[in-house]
Amino acid sequence: LYSQGFVECYIHGNMLQQEAVQLVQELEADFLGKVQVLPSTQLPERRMIKLPKGTLHVKAYEQPNAESPNSAVLLYLQVGTSDLRKNQLCDLFVSMVESVLYTQLRTVEQLGYVVSTSVMVEENLYSIVIIVQGSAKPPLYMLA
Repeated sequence: LYSQGFVECYIHGNMLQQEAVQLVQELEADFLGKVQVLPSTQLPERRMIKLPKGTLHVKAYEQPNAESPNSAVLLYLQVGTSDLRKNQLCDLFVSMVESVLYTQLRTVEQLGYVVSTSVMVEENLYSIVIIVQGSAKPPLYMLA
């Protein structure tokens, strides 16, 4: 199918380090054993930008399957660079709103079959992420 590839893994949860290393080695053997390893100069570049305060940026993607009624919204709220107080406040905020959002968006408004709230740290930047996926309404409706 492809002539080149690479494997990148993030393993989180109930797995010992030795098990995680073994899993990655098995993935590499299964996938990379059949293709040429992508040179490091051609690996995807990871980039993160800090948005100005109050910025709203909407990125729309076409649904690959035009027949599918599904849509999704990912609301990504940048909080700022990571520090202990900010981290704790984000975790507290998510724990306070997670159940309320799920009840309101999934149960009451029935907007999606997936409603998720979490904290994400990437490149030392803390963010709160809310995802709603479903077929009841279009993405811009769910964003509002």
